[in-house]
Amino acid sequence: MTIKDIDTSKLLFDIKSPTFVDDIKERIIEFKEYKGSVPEKKVFSHIVLMYDPNSSLWKSERDFYDRKRVCAELVDFPKKKNKWNDDVESMLVGTNDEYNSMMAALIAQFGIPELYQLIVCLYLLNSEMKKVIAGNGNKDSYKITMDTGDKITELTRIILHSGDKDEISTARNALYAKAEKERQKVRPEDFVTEISEKGTLPGNHNPFGEGYVMEKSKFLGDEEPR
Repeated sequence: MTIKDIDTSKLLFDIKSPTFVDDIKERIIEFKEYKGSVPEKKVFSHIVLMYDPNSSLWKSERDFYDRKRVCAELVDFPKKKNKWNDDVESMLVGTNDEYNSMMAALIAQFGIPELYQLIVCLYLLNSEMKKVIAGNGNKDSYKITMDTGDKITELTRIILHSGDKDEISTARNALYAKAEKERQKVRPEDFVTEISEKGTLPGNHNPFGEGYVMEKSKFLGDEEPR
């Protein structure tokens, strides 16, 4: 399989477009700031193939790390004696800060419900932990903390589409840092109020306008969209 065999027309940033690199750098500042040694088009293409919800690789490569490897082969990441170089390896195992920052920034573009749920859960966990440390916790604090922690793990795996595989902590932290930046734009209390009163999130969180429609999300193993 090569890039030519993949339908990229549904991707937010079409990696086959001659303006792909310029388009993604113009939209997302983290990509514009990339200074790594691996060619930017290869790195950008790998991130898009891995984390765009409309990537066909989500269906054909169900295992998280197999998908990383396949994407790396497709974009022709540099090798030496049949081994990835150190910079590529750090991207694939989740320890490359630049890659992680761009990954989180791309995910944030989609405004997927799970990301906003993650924002609220991170806010709730932080708030509850502050209460406990200050001695203001109550009998429900332990359960809230444990349940919220479990939910954060679940949401992280859904957002990264990693199934039962756990991304390395530095990659998770990049996602959480991006979630915190998004939280500062709109307070989680606003989301909670909106959900409570209207039963849905605000309708102005699609950064692409009416012309871009995402496919319905699927969990690993699902045959049909929920």
